[in-house]
Amino acid sequence: MTHKIELLTPVGRLVQGSLYVGRTTDAEGRPLITKSGQNAGKPAVNYFFAIAIEKRGETHWNQTEWGAKIWKIGQAGFPNGQYMSPAFAWKIKDGDSAIPNTKGIAPCQMEGFPGHWILNFSKNNIPPMIYTDNGDRQLLEPEAVKLGDYIQCYGDVADNEAVQQPGVYLNFKYVCLIREGRRIVVGLAAKDVGFGGEMPQNILLPDPMKTGFNPAAVPVSPVHANTAYTNPPAHQPSPVTPHYGILAGSSTHVPVAPTPMRIQILPSANGVTYEQFRMLGMTDDQLISKGLAHYV
Repeated sequence: MTHKIELLTPVGRLVQGSLYVGRTTDAEGRPLITKSGQNAGKPAVNYFFAIAIEKRGETHWNQTEWGAKIWKIGQAGFPNGQYMSPAFAWKIKDGDSAIPNTKGIAPCQMEGFPGHWILNFSKNNIPPMIYTDNGDRQLLEPEAVKLGDYIQCYGDVADNEAVQQPGVYLNFKYVCLIREGRRIVVGLAAKDVGFGGEMPQNILLPDPMKTGFNPAAVPVSPVHANTAYTNPPAHQPSPVTPHYGILAGSSTHVPVAPTPMRIQILPSANGVTYEQFRMLGMTDDQLISKGLAHYV
C-alpha cells in the first residue's frame, strides 16, 4: 500500500535541472524505461529539478513543517525502521555537506546550495504545469523559468514501496514562478574561459572590396568620402641654399619647392573614407592599384 500526502514547498530557488527539458538516459547513459502502468517497458522521459529551501536555524530538515510531512511518509511506508538507514532515499540533500558526489563535487561547492536544504523533484513523461501571479496565470512561453529563479512547487510525497532501495518520491504537479533571480550558469561560462590576450604583430585585415567592409564600424570623425588629402612625401628633403655665384646668367633665382601630391578617393570606394582605409592599414599605392583613389 502506497502512502501519500500533498506537499506545498516554501519559496525556494531553482538550482538544478529543468522545468522544460527531460532526460532520456540515466547516469550511466542507459535509456530510461517506464517500469509500471500501462506504458511499462516503453521509453521514458524523466523531468527533474531541485529547489533550495533556506535553512531557518533547524539542525535537520524534518524539524520544518514541510519536512515533517516527508518524514511521516517515510516512517509509514517502512515501519520496520528502513527509514533510519543512511542509504534511505529521502530526495533531500544538505546544501552545506562537504561529502562529494560521484563526480567529486560536494554540495557546499555548488551555487545556491550552502545554507539550504535541497529538494529533488522528478516525474516521468509529464512536465510540470507552470504558473505565475500566485497561480492566476499559466506560463506557456518556452524557458520562462530559468535556473536561479525563485519558485514554489505543489505536488505530493509517496513512499516507493521498494524493499531493496527504500525511499520516497517527491512528485511535482504545479510550479509557480514567484520572482526572477540571479542566473545560475551550468558548466563553464564563456566569460570565464579566458578569452583575450596579446595580438599577433602581423595582422591581416580584411580587404574592404571583398568582405563588404562597413565604414560605420570604424570610429572616426565624419569626413566626406571624396575629400582630397595631402600625401606627405616619404622623405622630406632639407632646404638647399644655392650658390648664386656659380649659377650662370642669374643672381636672383630662388628654387621653388615641389608641390606635394594630393590623393582623392573615387566613387568606387562605396563611401569608405581615406581615414578609414588608413586605419585598415592600406597605403596610398594600394588604394590606387585597386582603383579606389588617384592622385590630383
